Amino acid sequence: RALKLDRPTAAQRLGSTFDPLIFNRLGVKGLTPSIELALKWYGTAAESGNHEARRALESLQRAGAQ
Repeated sequence: RALKLDRPTAAQRLGSTFDPLIFNRLGVKGLTPSIELALKWYGTAAESGNHEARRALESLQRAGAQ
């Protein structure tokens, strides 16, 4: 629902649920991260001005995600 209202924070948080760097940091086991979906949602949030999403995108790029 929040995404339909174009809430950048919701898109950023959704991106974090797919982020392999977060999975690694939290020690998540049994779930498969998706770089593509993390990039998609972080990108949506960053385009709307979400600075946290922009930093997450930069981190993924430094880690080799494209």
